[in-house]
Amino acid sequence: MRALKPRHLANSIYIVPNALGRCFRFGVVEMMQQRSRWVPQPFGPGWLKEWLKRHQNPISFVLHMIGIPMTIVAIVLLAMDVSSMSMWVWATLLFVGGYGLQFVGHAIEGNDAGELILVKKWLGKPYIAVAPQFNEPVASPSQS
Repeated sequence: MRALKPRHLANSIYIVPNALGRCFRFGVVEMMQQRSRWVPQPFGPGWLKEWLKRHQNPISFVLHMIGIPMTIVAIVLLAMDVSSMSMWVWATLLFVGGYGLQFVGHAIEGNDAGELILVKKWLGKPYIAVAPQFNEPVASPSQS
């Protein structure tokens, strides 16, 4: 067995962080930019197809699958007992937390949240409905 020379040891020290950096940089970013088995292909009625087109990042999709039920539960809890202060606190925490998860999902995905799109449309501002990495390329007419 050969003894490691200091030069090899120094190389291995530098290789490890580079390998981890490459793995993180390419692995996570690649996963965030590609549809995965966690996200279904768009199907069903038009509104669902559009929603699925706008939520193709697996991390964003999972955050929405957690955040949407939280907001619904908040509304149901509030409807059950409007007079209870503790119910208001729980409902507010669930609602804000659920919406927060969804907004984080849109930040990760790289597009605007639906509510933000609506406000930007009203104000005549530009918005991003579908993240650029998930937009289908437009086929250009072939030149003869």
